[in-house]
Amino acid sequence: MPFLREYPRWCLVFCCALLFLPGLGLVPLFDWDEINFAEISREFIASGNYLSPTINFEPFYEKPPLFMWLQAICMNIFGVGEWAARLPNALVGIISILFIYNFSAKHINQALAGAWSSMYIISILPHFYFKSALIDPLFNLFIFSGICMAYRHLQTKELKHIMVAGILIAAGVLTKGPVALLLFGLTGILYLSLSKQWKALTIPSILLFLLAFLLIVSSWYVVISVIEGPAFVRGFIIRQWALLTTHDAGHTGFPGYHIVVLFFGCLPASLLAFRYIKTKRLPLDTLMACLLLIVVVVFELVQTKILHYSSLAYFPITYFGARGVMKIINHEKVPPLLDIRVLASFLFLVIMALIFIGQDPSRLLGTIQIDDPFAVANLQASVNWPSYLFLIPVIGFSLVILSYLFRSKKGTTVIVLALAFLWFTQSVCYFLLPRVERYTQGAVIDFLKDRDRTDIPVYTLGHKSYAHHFYGNQKPDTNYDHRKSFEQPSYIIMKTHKEKDIVPTVPDLSLLYRQNGFSFFIRQAANNK
Repeated sequence: MPFLREYPRWCLVFCCALLFLPGLGLVPLFDWDEINFAEISREFIASGNYLSPTINFEPFYEKPPLFMWLQAICMNIFGVGEWAARLPNALVGIISILFIYNFSAKHINQALAGAWSSMYIISILPHFYFKSALIDPLFNLFIFSGICMAYRHLQTKELKHIMVAGILIAAGVLTKGPVALLLFGLTGILYLSLSKQWKALTIPSILLFLLAFLLIVSSWYVVISVIEGPAFVRGFIIRQWALLTTHDAGHTGFPGYHIVVLFFGCLPASLLAFRYIKTKRLPLDTLMACLLLIVVVVFELVQTKILHYSSLAYFPITYFGARGVMKIINHEKVPPLLDIRVLASFLFLVIMALIFIGQDPSRLLGTIQIDDPFAVANLQASVNWPSYLFLIPVIGFSLVILSYLFRSKKGTTVIVLALAFLWFTQSVCYFLLPRVERYTQGAVIDFLKDRDRTDIPVYTLGHKSYAHHFYGNQKPDTNYDHRKSFEQPSYIIMKTHKEKDIVPTVPDLSLLYRQNGFSFFIRQAANNK
């Protein structure tokens, strides 16, 4: 393939665009986080105030605005919706993969560059996140590229690299907050200590980094403090501390939570990374190991446990996975690929089981005791699981078998197994997630999209949600009190099993219908009773 050898970067961009851009609007945004950030962007457009992030047009102290600015730009161009909300991350995915390729090609070789970028693409969560509307892909790109630029400064002693690092880490702070500087600083301290390169860190380089960092960060923090006073920044700092020290976001976990998430979420890279052990060390290995260790330790200590908090570790994990792949391709003495084939087969067995249960949920409900009434009601959703979906595991198993037939050709075997994992991720995105979403929130999204044609506001009682703001196209209303009568009618959504506690507290309430664990009410205006 002469074109691939001559223009590898263009081929990489084309492949990433083909994988990340289609299907961005196929599935409604998921509550909470995806809808949360998209709603902030929608409110930027609705209010005309792009400086202060808001939810329900009230200050939102959790995140700075950079990612939502990008979403708002896309929404202004393509309209408010799922595709525009997820487009920034698809573009970030293309840039991230291209950055991985360029950085590793410059510091190691093109073979590892291709292996690393491919490993990132085919790994499960790293691939999914580039088709999401979460902040983390952009946040991770800024931190990782900032760390890499600082590494280049240590190698070349050129001040321009440390200045770029300062700009990138500042952009990370404007994306998700001061944790960007914390992760960069801790990784740098650990790396300098292990590599004994403290002398390479000069006063001019430190000052230039700080100057670039402060200039970019102040572009928002200082401006918002001047315009709106110190209240917003003070609320932001308090909120960040709460997320670090408490279960404030409603998410708890067990010791080792992020280790488990990273191992299973980064398959097959995490499994292939074990083949890196006892491989000849490269200078970049130490940096990647430091980054991985810092991310795991920091987010294990953070009390709020959320799946994507540790997603910065995807970079070093896929790096070590690529190192393991290169060891296989170079015919070094490594264990056979049986574990990778077993893993791929297991993933397709899971898909087969999901399709089988999806066609008749009573197969699950009749064999497993589920004590959560809301989950049981979710599973009663009417979702079409046609039999042609069984082609997904059939094709997957065929690729696994094909990889075994080519077992004497290591390079071909690796490519076929990579295609199997890529088939898995694409199948999940296009065929499984749209159906899973119907169980978890489909009834609510349908109601909100139908209601969007009216001017009657929607509220939720008894559970936290952002869906009614975004899909209900809500207008500013910060004075709602469900215990009082109002002159304007409104819709109320609650979980069905909470009705007995909530309905007696709400006057003028009439049931519309119940569906899949949710109850939908209309609250009549006081003067229409």
